[in-house]
Amino acid sequence: MKTGRYIRSLLTGGDDHKAVRQLQAYREGQTMCAKCGARLSFAGQQPLVMVRCPLCQSGVFVPWKLLNWWVMRPLRAGGFSSVYLGRADEDPERKVAVKVLQRSQCEDPYIQSLFEQELDMAYSLEPHPCLADIHAVGEQDGILFLVEDFVRGERLNEYAGRLKRTPCHEEYVHYALDVAEALAFLYNAGFVYRDTKPENVIVRTPDHRAILIDYGGCMTIEDAWDRNDLPVIGSPIYMPPERLLREGEDMRGDVYSLGMTLYRVLTGEEYFTPTELQNLVKGHTSRLRRRTEDKMKGFDPALVALIDGMIRRNREKRIASYPELLAAIRETLAGMARIPTTDPVLKQRRKLLNKPEAWR
Repeated sequence: MKTGRYIRSLLTGGDDHKAVRQLQAYREGQTMCAKCGARLSFAGQQPLVMVRCPLCQSGVFVPWKLLNWWVMRPLRAGGFSSVYLGRADEDPERKVAVKVLQRSQCEDPYIQSLFEQELDMAYSLEPHPCLADIHAVGEQDGILFLVEDFVRGERLNEYAGRLKRTPCHEEYVHYALDVAEALAFLYNAGFVYRDTKPENVIVRTPDHRAILIDYGGCMTIEDAWDRNDLPVIGSPIYMPPERLLREGEDMRGDVYSLGMTLYRVLTGEEYFTPTELQNLVKGHTSRLRRRTEDKMKGFDPALVALIDGMIRRNREKRIASYPELLAAIRETLAGMARIPTTDPVLKQRRKLLNKPEAWR
């Protein structure tokens, strides 16, 4: 079994104590009501569902013992899978994210094949500092699962959305560099990611890097190029035109989605207007788009040029390789670094900009 890198969560003492007590209850075959503290036996109960506490009628989650982890509560639901918080049985501070195929989707051969493909792909990867590491994949009790790092931080869309101050453009470009490094790593391993969006990027992590999560859209390079008969899935706002046109995809599709993601967090707006959003296919594929420089007035011209080179409608005119993309992002950051800063994180990132090996 592969032992991966994990990010240890910095929990408060109260959370630690509660987790220890809850895990002890699990070992005794009981779960605890978070509201009234009552203990309930979960023997014979279907795992990963909510039941009623008989004392206070609050919802109580039925845990699941998965290998060396206890699956403790839901985190989020996706299109065909759900993600839960898990903790190591022997170390309550060690947290993981457990992704499982939703029971309602288990009978769909196509959905099941997609999830199995994700499991195979994710587990074949070596660790990378800007990718959530995978600890285990497989099937247990008829449930397909994937166990990966629980990355302490904040989703990029949430972070960008809650900022009340003027955002630091350089910070977001550093995050784009991290994601580009992750995408390049995946591509060199034989995969295209196909779902770059702010929701799939974790920032404000303990080591101040951005981490790409969720491999649900990944495909091999060959399949992404040849399988244009598959249903169109992904996030429409960030989707490359070639997927909408069913032309097959390569790494330039990921470059496009990353460019749209960077535009979104920098400007606080989607690239297309509300009117254009009513017809996203037309927006992504139209030859009559407004120029990026007109949409980004007041921004650093080098940054505008970078994004424009990433989101060209015609992929033949986009940035065409990861070495070219990484060099362009670093060059843009080098220009931004001429402006003095007191931010300790930016100071650290600037020092490491030309020493990528040190960042690993």
